[in-house]
Amino acid sequence: MEGGQPGQGGYPVSYSLGWHGGIHLEAPIGGADRLSVRAIADGTVVYVRQPTQRAHPVPDDHPLNYRGAWTSDGCVVIRHETEIGADANNVATSVTFYSVIMHLHSILPAVRRNQPIYRKDEIGQAGYIYGEPHKIHFEIVCDDANLARLVGRASGELNTGADGRTDAIYGEMYFRLPAGTRIYGAAPLNNNPVAHRQPPAPTPGAALPAPVPLTETHTTATPLFVGLRYAGGEGLAVNRGDAYLATYQLDGTPLGAALEENDAEYNLYRTATAISNAYPAAARPAPSAVYELLRFGRVIGPDALVPADVPHWREIRYPGGRGWVNLNATDVTQFSDADFPQWKGWTLIDDSADLDSRCNSPTIKGWLDQDGDGKVDPNEAVSLLANDDIQAKMRRTICKIPTEWERATVDFRWGWLKEASEENLAPISEEDFLRLREHIEALAFWEEANVGISSNHWHFQPREFVRVFRKCGWLDEEALRRVYPNATNVNVARYRLDLNRCCRKY
Repeated sequence: MEGGQPGQGGYPVSYSLGWHGGIHLEAPIGGADRLSVRAIADGTVVYVRQPTQRAHPVPDDHPLNYRGAWTSDGCVVIRHETEIGADANNVATSVTFYSVIMHLHSILPAVRRNQPIYRKDEIGQAGYIYGEPHKIHFEIVCDDANLARLVGRASGELNTGADGRTDAIYGEMYFRLPAGTRIYGAAPLNNNPVAHRQPPAPTPGAALPAPVPLTETHTTATPLFVGLRYAGGEGLAVNRGDAYLATYQLDGTPLGAALEENDAEYNLYRTATAISNAYPAAARPAPSAVYELLRFGRVIGPDALVPADVPHWREIRYPGGRGWVNLNATDVTQFSDADFPQWKGWTLIDDSADLDSRCNSPTIKGWLDQDGDGKVDPNEAVSLLANDDIQAKMRRTICKIPTEWERATVDFRWGWLKEASEENLAPISEEDFLRLREHIEALAFWEEANVGISSNHWHFQPREFVRVFRKCGWLDEEALRRVYPNATNVNVARYRLDLNRCCRKY
């Protein structure tokens, strides 16, 4: 996904502080030609508009020749229906989202409405955006119900007072340590939730003395988040089985580099078994449950953790040092990337109430209000939108905003351009607005597409959406039928949840 830089093609706002629900991408060069636009996931084509052929010379008054620069109007919309997990009652978490590809120069004849399309299938060639070739506008959108399924909530921040979702759980695991958490300077015994160490035998062959309590070396003054990530076979050969323990402050700022546990993932079964065997024979927790404690930070499968306070000791960084903490303490809550947590930058934006094309979100405008006067000068925003920290925040916003592709609302959404305001220092004339309206209407498609969701819907930054859901790995029934083409549909349906859970766990 080359492109998507801040400016007129950035997400979720342009330099003029107008909403922009996607990103502009440039087709990379592959050999002697530009690479084709391809589908990001399996789905069904729900709308196709073949591009208008450009005449030579182009008439000055052509709606797609706005300000003397041609913009391609080829468009494809794909509905993606899949699953990202399942709950304890074996109800799959089904999700539906849409990808919108605009400004295509050409579309293959095989891309037809109501026909299936598969991940990496070729769609066509990128076109022009205001005279710049090899460009598309790309967005990913969903409705209210599917936002809640995709990110685990419908509004606001993630509730950190209770554990996160377990129907979908993937990527980095997170642990909220409350203020007052005790951290120890040495590794405690792995079968006691209260930190103890085992003194050596007084003489060779003698019985071990009773364990001795450890004294904490640090007590946290503020809450912290600990992230646990397994390499999952990625990286250098010597690191592909490692675990990484990162510590984050409440705003997501990391405390130094993550601590690395060599081969921790390769040793998960061995470590879980050792912890189980450290308990008396009549009171040993199921190794499978201990394994999940180490993998996910909590038990999500059918084997109960008995006793429930089996410790999960890990070495972490804290302000000023490093030490050992129990991540399964009763006051520690657990989450994963599937919760889209705010300390990793995820923000749900639904505070721009007027539904026009201006960004009136107090949250976003607050990020761009450098001097704190409550106003954002568009000229000031130009430099701020290019700031790396601001861009990091923008990329992980999920914004509920009106589509820019609806004809019926052009006057309402863009009429503000005719009036002077803090966002619009140079209002345009009525004649110029009529020309703009013609251009926007020529690109619009929402009414005839009949996508099936409201024109005011949720938008994701496409690159971040793809990046986070690459971590999921859950395969729906249709995908598994193609993985196992010789299996009966009955068997695929019967075993698909167990197969997904097995792959996720092991």
